[in-house]
Amino acid sequence: MNDWTGGTPATLQEILDGRELRSRQQQRLLSSYPYPLLVLTLNIAGPCKVFPLAQKTFEEGLSLINGELSRLQVPLVYFEQTVRPSGYEAYFSIDADAAQLKRQMILIEDNHPLGRLFDIDVISPAAGILSREMVGSIGRTCLLCENPVFLCSRNRTHSLDEILGKELAIMESFYINYYANLIAGLFQKAMIYEVSTTPKPGLVDRLHTGSHQDMDIDLFMDSADVLRPYFHKCACAGLTFREEDLAQLFSQIRPLGLEAEKDMFATTNGVNTHKGLVFSGGILCAAMGYSYVQGSHGGITIPEICRRMLVHLNEDFNAVKERGPQSHGERLYLEHGFLGIRGEAMRGYPIVMNLALPIFKMCREKGYSLYKSGRITLLYLIANSEDTNIMIRADVDTWLQIKEELQRYLDSHPIGTYDEEQLIHTMDDSFVSRNISPGGSADLLALVYALYFWEVQDLTKETYDNIAEIL
Repeated sequence: MNDWTGGTPATLQEILDGRELRSRQQQRLLSSYPYPLLVLTLNIAGPCKVFPLAQKTFEEGLSLINGELSRLQVPLVYFEQTVRPSGYEAYFSIDADAAQLKRQMILIEDNHPLGRLFDIDVISPAAGILSREMVGSIGRTCLLCENPVFLCSRNRTHSLDEILGKELAIMESFYINYYANLIAGLFQKAMIYEVSTTPKPGLVDRLHTGSHQDMDIDLFMDSADVLRPYFHKCACAGLTFREEDLAQLFSQIRPLGLEAEKDMFATTNGVNTHKGLVFSGGILCAAMGYSYVQGSHGGITIPEICRRMLVHLNEDFNAVKERGPQSHGERLYLEHGFLGIRGEAMRGYPIVMNLALPIFKMCREKGYSLYKSGRITLLYLIANSEDTNIMIRADVDTWLQIKEELQRYLDSHPIGTYDEEQLIHTMDDSFVSRNISPGGSADLLALVYALYFWEVQDLTKETYDNIAEIL
């Protein structure tokens, strides 16, 4: 189900009443405030005027108008907004030249991707509603053809379904790209925060390359950059997915992941910087996109979306049994039953969701920085996750020993009672001397950062601005 376009149709009487109420409101405000009145409504065909995608479009219009008023430095004397079955409305009484205001609003209507859906009237106390022609502009053309809109409207050239379909397509195209950009940006941001978290034991950070001789922080930055278009595609897949069987969504993004791996290796000259995050990041970006359309984090949860997407992933393990191992991870599965990151993903990332993310949030609530919160969370991930990177670089016994010793330490030292940096430096010396790298735990930390940005900052324009500044 697509919740973006669902709403209750207004009756003819409600639409007529809405017009009458809007006219009265305009007259009241013009009488109360001797300034030009700007009125924002939406051009939405058909009886259904109020639905989530229309609300988002209206809010974008409000943001654009407020931004323009701020840029012009004109005083806003009065503002109010309302929603009726007949649609969304906003009223601005502005101490400014009416003709100048009208020209600036025409620029918004003509140049913004959603501009054709904005109806921004400027009413002068002396001259009434200012037309486009009155300020030296041309009239609007039809949404579906190049003819003047009044001609197509008068002649009923296009059907209601055609017009509404075009309007919905404009809105969906804009917001799919908008939110896909936000999701891809926050995931790239998460990857940058993960590699920048310093110190980390045996891992690449801002101080050194850890147990890795073939990579450094610059290579990780380049890798994160080349993967952003892939995360955008996965988010788009989730945002546009309309089927009931979420396993089909995973089938859609899996080929994208294979292409993203090729792009990554081409950028890094064959070095595996983010193969694990190509897998998990693609899944989470698609899940975030799907979740947003289903109700902005309401209803089905991210873990449940992941579980339903990966319901057939166990077939990969059956294939390993039939053909034999083709990687170190597959060998560990056959010899010890370790499922690694695939198993974590199939279960809906329980270690991330139920342990690491709550710990990270608790650290933030204590006032710790993002990096300090990340360092502490990483320790818990190493102590609790099935990190096949450690097993591959050392052996299973070494991995078990590391987990048990670290878990005992964390159990006896509550958060805030020890210096995590000193502990990590000690671990780092030991890991580097034995060529150990907890890369699987680092990947999970990136997921924690991404989910934190998703949940706490939410997909707002401010989040996108912050990402742009960081990148």
